[in-house]
Amino acid sequence: MQEKTDIYDTSSLPDKAPGIYETLGPNEMLLPIVQNAGKTAGTASDIASAFAGLMQNPSDHDLQHGIRMSWLSNELNHLCEYVGDLLACMDIVVAASGYSMRPADRAEDVRRSYYLQYVLLLREAEQKGLPTDYTSAPMRDARRRDCGLQRPAFADKGGNKNT
Repeated sequence: MQEKTDIYDTSSLPDKAPGIYETLGPNEMLLPIVQNAGKTAGTASDIASAFAGLMQNPSDHDLQHGIRMSWLSNELNHLCEYVGDLLACMDIVVAASGYSMRPADRAEDVRRSYYLQYVLLLREAEQKGLPTDYTSAPMRDARRRDCGLQRPAFADKGGNKNT
């Protein structure tokens, strides 16, 4: 059986970072950090503003005041891209400085944080009455009604095509 190759492997980063930094120079390494930090902050702010708008008026479905799922999905994709770019550039600068880095990459940190937040929210929902055997498919709507749950109001106006 052929061994699976990780096409996103970054284990060579600590060894290659000094050469990358010296070859490209400080401006070519630091400017992307500043740019991606700005993009990350701006995109996160836009997403937070949209959710804050929903908290103020959950029945509002207009993109200017609420959230469309296609817009949200696109913004979340951009946010992930910007964070990935930012972390890669920062790790190269840190490794190039000679600071001893641990061998695990930042993507693993992000995956772990994502998982821990999901588990935390799932446990909280179960403590508040979500059945442990709850599943949204294939009896999604019927099971929601049985549990007394409702779809988010903003998802009903053409926002979420997956339901």
